[in-house]
Amino acid sequence: VDTAFNGAEAIIALQKNNYHIVLMDCQMPDLDGYEATRRIRKNRDGVKNPGIPVIALTASSLKGDREKCLNAGMDDYLSKPIDPLILKDKLEKWLLSRGKAGEFSDECLPDTNNESVLSVFEYETLFHRLMGDRGLADKVIQGFLKDIPAQIADLRMKIDEGDHVSAGILSHKIKGASANIASPSLQRIASDMEKAAESGELGSLKGLMKALEKEFDKFRVETEKGSYESTDSRR
Repeated sequence: VDTAFNGAEAIIALQKNNYHIVLMDCQMPDLDGYEATRRIRKNRDGVKNPGIPVIALTASSLKGDREKCLNAGMDDYLSKPIDPLILKDKLEKWLLSRGKAGEFSDECLPDTNNESVLSVFEYETLFHRLMGDRGLADKVIQGFLKDIPAQIADLRMKIDEGDHVSAGILSHKIKGASANIASPSLQRIASDMEKAAESGELGSLKGLMKALEKEFDKFRVETEKGSYESTDSRR
């Protein structure tokens, strides 16, 4: 978790790092949160992920605040003082939001084509990403296990139908969700599928589809056996 003291610092951080979500204070000095978000969305400053989910933090809950935030390009908002339970719900919503949080670059994956060296699940990464909230991490994992099978089934159907355009869209969503849940191996396979779909390589897609299903089965086993508990969460 990184902190910026104004909008300009936030943009610089987003140029250097590929974050998963931004909590944007609307009343920051110099460059406020509204203008910073507009610049992020327009991507004139070369941020790594202009589609990153942005949650506004406002000093009041006056009528029109929400509309002002959304008009600036923010995805959601919270009024101060922040309620930890509401913040938890917002983080869960946007970290699992398909398409919104899925704009992940392949730069965050190791430079290798060998899926066997990639972890199927990195609980420590997810645990720290969610600020050490074990309950939220477990909820996010269960949400992934519930939602992804339907997406995988839809992807297989589109591949069988020869619809490489829809297959590419679904692969992109699965790639983003896999990045959110901290599964490098699933993310890599979904990324390869997205590239194959863009090239219209249906033969490659069919082979990768089997690999994706097999890797998701590994993820399911890894998470259902409960051996992934963070060492930090035991302290």
